Amino acid sequence: MTETSDIQVQGSADEAAAPTPKVQVLTSGASMQESSLARVKERVQHGPAIFQIMRLNRQAAEDGMLLVHPEKYLEASFEVFLFMLAVCWTITAISAWDVIDGKPHANRIKDIFSYNNVCVGFDEKPARYVAQPLMCLQGYYGVRYAMLDSLRAEMQWMAGEIQAKAYRFTITINAVFGFTMLLWGMLLIVPPGAGGAALDYHFYVYVVFVVVMYLTILANFVEAPPENISAMAKYWCIYYGIHTLLLLLVGFVAFNSYDFIQCPSDDVAKFLEWNNGTFELLCDQEPGVPVSFMSFLDYGWFILLVPTTMLLPASPPLVLSAIKLSTAAEDHARNLPFQADKHIAAAVERIKGISQGDVTIALETAATKIQAIFRGNAARKTETTSTPV
Repeated sequence: MTETSDIQVQGSADEAAAPTPKVQVLTSGASMQESSLARVKERVQHGPAIFQIMRLNRQAAEDGMLLVHPEKYLEASFEVFLFMLAVCWTITAISAWDVIDGKPHANRIKDIFSYNNVCVGFDEKPARYVAQPLMCLQGYYGVRYAMLDSLRAEMQWMAGEIQAKAYRFTITINAVFGFTMLLWGMLLIVPPGAGGAALDYHFYVYVVFVVVMYLTILANFVEAPPENISAMAKYWCIYYGIHTLLLLLVGFVAFNSYDFIQCPSDDVAKFLEWNNGTFELLCDQEPGVPVSFMSFLDYGWFILLVPTTMLLPASPPLVLSAIKLSTAAEDHARNLPFQADKHIAAAVERIKGISQGDVTIALETAATKIQAIFRGNAARKTETTSTPV
C-alpha cells in the first residue's frame, strides 16, 4: 500500500500550495503588479463610462489582467438612458410635433398632467424604434453592474470589510435593479395611448424605475468607505432622496385626480376624430397639481440624475488576474477529480462481496491508476510551463 500513501502525501502538498484567486477586491494593502495597474488606470480614467468599458477587452488581452469598477457599468447605463432621451426627443420634435402638442393626436400624459414628461419623447413612432435597442443596451449595462457589484459585496463580506446591513441592502437592491432593467422595455409595449389598462401599467413601470434607480444610487453610498464620500455627494444624495419621495407622492395625487370616468382612455381617439369640441369639454381637465410644481419635480429628478457619474463615491475595484486562453492541459486538470472519482467508484464496485486479499489488490490497482493520472497531469503542466509564449 505504499503507492496509496504516496498519493495522500501528494494531495496534501497540492492543498498546501493553494492557487491565487483569479478575482480579487483591490484594497490599499493589496500586493499587485503596480506597473500594469498604473497602465490600466491611466487608460480607463478618461472619457464616458461606455467608452471606458469598450476598451476593457483590449486591455485584458494586452496586460493579462483586468481592473473592473462595477459602478462604471451603472454610469454607462445612465449615459445610454440620457442619450436615448436626447435622440428620441429630437426625432419626435421633428417628425411628430402633433404628439407633443397633443392635438390632433392623443397624448394622454399631457391630458392628465397638462405638460409633457420625458416619456412623451420615446412613446410614439418613429422615436420608439430608436428607443428599443437603446433600452436593451441600457438594460445590459444595468444587469452587468448588478452582477459585478454583488460579486464585490460578496467578497467584501467574506473578508469582513462591510457590515451585515450594508451587505444585505446591496445584494437586495442589486437583484431588484437587475429585474427592473429587464422590465424597463415594457414602457414601449404598453404606451400610454394604447387604451384599457395600458396607461396604468405605463405609469407604474415608470414609478418603479424612479424608485429603484434612486435606491441603487443610495446602495453605492451605503457600501462605499465613508472616507470616499465627499460632503457635496452626501448632500446631493440626501436631497435626491427627498426629491424622489416628493415626486412619487405628488405624482400619485396628480395622476389619480384626473377623472378617467369622464374621459376614458379608450374613447379619446374617438373624441378627437369627432372634432366637435367633445374632447375639449371632457378631456381638457384642470390638473390636480399645479403644472409648475409637478413639472419641477418631474424634470428636476432627471436633472439631478445627470451628475450621478461624477458624484458616486469611489469603491474598491475588482481585479481579474491571469486572463488567458484555456489550454489542453488546463482542461485535463479540470477533469482530473472526475477521472479519479470514476476509478474509485469502479474499485468500490469490484470489492463488494470479495475476500480481504482481493480487496487489497483492487485498492492497490485503483491507487496506481489514480497516481498515474496525477503524474500525467504534472507532466503536462511542466510541458506547458516550459513552452515559450
